[in-house]
Amino acid sequence: MHVHHHHTAEDFLSTVHPYIPEASANIVLAHAWGLKNTSASAENLGGATGLAAMSKVPENFWLTVWQTTDVASKSLVAVAACVRGELGNCPIFLWSTRREMLERAMNSVADEIVAFLASRLLHTRVFSVFGNYSLVNAFTSAWIKRTGFRNFPEPYYHASFLTCTIDTLTASDGYIPEQDTVRMAGKGDLRVVSQMCEQFAKLSIHFPLSADRAAFEASHMISHEQLFVYEHDSMITSICAVTRETQNVVAITKVYTSPAFRKNGYAERLVRYVTRRMLLDRKKTAVVLYAGVENSARSVYERIGFRPPRPESETEAEVLEVGFIGTEKGHW
Repeated sequence: MHVHHHHTAEDFLSTVHPYIPEASANIVLAHAWGLKNTSASAENLGGATGLAAMSKVPENFWLTVWQTTDVASKSLVAVAACVRGELGNCPIFLWSTRREMLERAMNSVADEIVAFLASRLLHTRVFSVFGNYSLVNAFTSAWIKRTGFRNFPEPYYHASFLTCTIDTLTASDGYIPEQDTVRMAGKGDLRVVSQMCEQFAKLSIHFPLSADRAAFEASHMISHEQLFVYEHDSMITSICAVTRETQNVVAITKVYTSPAFRKNGYAERLVRYVTRRMLLDRKKTAVVLYAGVENSARSVYERIGFRPPRPESETEAEVLEVGFIGTEKGHW
């Protein structure tokens, strides 16, 4: 097992490109894709590679774990991303191949990642870890053992990974009632959508936003054309955000309907519209999202055409986020 450290987005993306599935690994690829070819990714720490010679790490970095079977053959088995978003530090994001492929090596993979992070980061930086269910559990055990930081008894998030492609997108006439409108959010919507972003964050419990920070988030998404709205009688009822974009994949990361307008089908029409637009107009090969295992909205997503990974795929169907006590919480 070999671990390599990548302190620029360009280095990370060029290294993993031939080996990693873009859709299932969206959580570890997207931030690097956003940094690619920008000065934010160019922090240089003397050109050192691998785990050696690194006395400190940049704000954004990636670890790749490789398994070598012979001199000419290697396979990527896991990725860890330590990145900072618009609103602060993100969780440690993890991606791995299917559990069956890692059964004997899972603990070793987790130990290698933990060893690097524990020796280079303030332990309070690791406020949570999110990713494939099996690897997150292995990481949590290894982190506790190495640092003494305990995890909260209940997971922050337990969800299913779902994907929609042009082949799974269900047929629809795209009907929108005459008094309704679906469109991209504009600057004039900022006050309303900021309030909706704040309410959405409250639902997560673990990552609330102040009114000012919610306004910053909404303004950022509007300026980057990432936020869509559903209007009924000229009132915004629902929002849908599309972020974490890579070359061929985009993620739906925020779907929210104001309580007074729920159970009218607004969110389903909005998500269907956005998904179709991404696949047909933007020519993305996949739209991905996470749906809580106990979230009733999953049935809505499935009606649109979102599906869990096939049993024979290399993608683990469930993801987990575990939080750690006594840390400095970021946001995502």
